[in-house]
Amino acid sequence: MYFKLISKLADNFLQNAYPKFMEILPLLLSTVMLFSSPICDFQGEGYILDKENQSQVFVCSNGENYKEEIVIKVKTKNQEILVKLLVSTGYSPSVFVGSFVDNGLEQLLYQVNSGGSGAYSHYELYSLKDGEKQLLFNSDNFQNEASGKVVGDSVVVNYLGQTFCLDAQNLDLNGNKEVTIGPLNTIFPYYQDAFKKYELMVLQKIYVDYTANNAGYLITLLSVDDDCAGVENIGILSNFNLQEYLQHQQFCVF
Repeated sequence: MYFKLISKLADNFLQNAYPKFMEILPLLLSTVMLFSSPICDFQGEGYILDKENQSQVFVCSNGENYKEEIVIKVKTKNQEILVKLLVSTGYSPSVFVGSFVDNGLEQLLYQVNSGGSGAYSHYELYSLKDGEKQLLFNSDNFQNEASGKVVGDSVVVNYLGQTFCLDAQNLDLNGNKEVTIGPLNTIFPYYQDAFKKYELMVLQKIYVDYTANNAGYLITLLSVDDDCAGVENIGILSNFNLQEYLQHQQFCVF
């Protein structure tokens, strides 16, 4: 009895529903492909691979807010290169296209945010000269031996053999007065008009006892060549609203 009922239902499906299902199957498959394909956002263009052909740059990823499988796609009329990244997950991935190396080409500065409390940004700088990927800078490898202490109404910072002072009169100095030079906080491309190229400006927060008790920022200016990035200059900035500053600098906002 049950076998006859199942056979009848199967015959009914094959005669009526199956043909209609086969008609809409291509549409269903295309919809699945559409939603499973990575989203590629245009970032900019420049002479990245060679001096003859202009390239377009895209950041491609999966996911809505938290991005996964992030890659950089560089397209010309004749070829397409996918740049695999050291850190390929995170929030708001983006690329800045600019000339960091004095070789007539432009390079790719990639940035992605970790998100969550204690969030940080990660940066990678790539050269694609002649289609060969070369990592010029990885922010995870950036380290320095800066130190600081409170002296009277000042925060004194020692860095690479130089001494800098920040006004601490408006800070909370009622605690242990422990000065911390935070990890790499932000990088933005700084255009050196004299050299006609960009350099990497690295900012690290300087604070006393707790992060909100911000005295200012330690600055390291890195000059980039075909092999790596080296220290060009150093300095400090007194406390200011970094986000408001970046919003007014179009080339700083990723």
